[in-house]
Amino acid sequence: RAEGEDARAPPAGVISKEAGTRTSRSCMLRPAQTAVVERLERRVAALTQMPLACLERLVVVRYAPGEYFDEHHDGKFRPRTVFIYLNDLPDGDGGDTFFPHLGLSFVPRAGCAVMW
Repeated sequence: RAEGEDARAPPAGVISKEAGTRTSRSCMLRPAQTAVVERLERRVAALTQMPLACLERLVVVRYAPGEYFDEHHDGKFRPRTVFIYLNDLPDGDGGDTFFPHLGLSFVPRAGCAVMW
């Protein structure tokens, strides 16, 4: 980035759209974009017991400190959701995946997944 540029602004040529319910950044991956992505898609298909062809494209989401995704539901068009955490968060730092109606909270741990 050039000096004085907003570090939170997307890089040149990247289109960004804001949502009122979240402040994270995300990137949608192409199906089988790499061998690692393809292997991960196969594992998610097996875990969810869904055909590979029925999976949505994988999305990588980044939350910086203080960013959030407000309470929401994924809707009936999404029969299963799987979060795979890529990094740890220190205990007490926030960033949990919280299900308020169930009273459940999951602290991200690298390599762990939550499915609902």
